[in-house]
Amino acid sequence: MQNKYFLVLSTAPVDVAQELGRRLVEKRLVACVNIIDNVASYYFWQDKLSCEEEHLLLMKTTAKILPELEKYIKIHHPYKIPEFLTIEIGGSTDYLDWLERQVG
Repeated sequence: MQNKYFLVLSTAPVDVAQELGRRLVEKRLVACVNIIDNVASYYFWQDKLSCEEEHLLLMKTTAKILPELEKYIKIHHPYKIPEFLTIEIGGSTDYLDWLERQVG
């Protein structure tokens, strides 16, 4: 494996997640996006406890593309501070080869 592979997690409002996921795949910033519906997120924002219904995006990409993906999400996500968590992953050689071919 010459590249490192990552699973990127981000939540988004219900009305944004599908479009954001589609654009990320079209732009080849991710090989695949899985969207998990109806995630309840509790957090403090501006010193107030908030609870929002969101969708969770599970995105697969490479280390090479990671900075560009983060930049794109920061620009196109409606939140001032969008969630952007990365987990280095491994997997089958066939899948990782496919993943690498899909992203720029």
